[in-house]
Amino acid sequence: MSNTLDNLFAWAAEQPSNNRPATVNIALTTSTPGSRNAVTFASGTLQYVGGTGVVKESSFSGPATQYFSDRVSGDYLFNPFNPNQTDTVNITVTQIVEIEIGPPSYVVQLTIPALGVGATQVSPLNFDDTTGVVYGPFPVSPATFVTMAFCGQLSLPWSA
Repeated sequence: MSNTLDNLFAWAAEQPSNNRPATVNIALTTSTPGSRNAVTFASGTLQYVGGTGVVKESSFSGPATQYFSDRVSGDYLFNPFNPNQTDTVNITVTQIVEIEIGPPSYVVQLTIPALGVGATQVSPLNFDDTTGVVYGPFPVSPATFVTMAFCGQLSLPWSA
């Protein structure tokens, strides 16, 4: 049975080779319970790069703007995330296919330079088939939980 990422990567691989690189929008949230009790929201566009070979690694990657609940604006009622105090999170979702071995596996890496978090994996990945949300723990300190939703798939010819 396929999941959200299986379907996304299958769609991207099927796009005509003479098109611009396929893209998809991502919405990412994090939740850090405990003393900070903070949540973040990030949105951006990821670009597809196809892989080849016996062990094929294809990926969607790109930056996203990240907003923080503990960086509030002066008008918290209408704007709880301060748009003037954002960071950039770099997101890479990699599909690894070992030809004739089994189903694809996935690696999601988040890099948050402003917080000193280098390419750390979300693991294990879980899939909600009803909503299409991908989620899992982000092994940093303090412990953090991540959710990802994908939409707005786009693949256009170069002439468009």
